[in-house]
Amino acid sequence: MTTVKASTQMMRQVLLRSGSKQDGFWIRNEVARVGKKVVDDDGIVWTVVEAYNARPFEDVDRQIRVWAEFAETLDGHR
Repeated sequence: MTTVKASTQMMRQVLLRSGSKQDGFWIRNEVARVGKKVVDDDGIVWTVVEAYNARPFEDVDRQIRVWAEFAETLDGHR
């Protein structure tokens, strides 16, 4: 089991829905509550419909960077 410092920002993976669209996102743990409404950078209002696992921000940030590197490396090699 990993011990996380209290000062570490936690992120939670959630399923968000806006109208007929839905998508998975990582958002701050303190706002990741089922039924909560959140607004993205484009002003679109989403509702949290499911909440999943939580991780420290640094782990999520690293995972996103690695996915971007894989996508760049593998682009056109399918």
